[in-house]
Amino acid sequence: MFIASDNTPRRGIEGIACVNTSIDSFKLALDTLCSYTKENLSSNLQYVFLNAWNEWGEGCHLEPDVAHGRKYLQAIYEISKKYA
Repeated sequence: MFIASDNTPRRGIEGIACVNTSIDSFKLALDTLCSYTKENLSSNLQYVFLNAWNEWGEGCHLEPDVAHGRKYLQAIYEISKKYA
């Protein structure tokens, strides 16, 4: 099982573990969120925030890394261009 983010060691039963993640699933989720925002919110409320705490120990970061390089950042760039 591939775990991309796991804060359960710190938060216990209240924690969240994101498993079997991929760049494609990240892009789909971001695209879906942007599409929903564009279609359902007035133009003055069309914001999407991405939050990465850079918790390297938990796997939660958006900085380039050895495993994926800049692919997650590239995905954000591609999706943001689509909705700009």
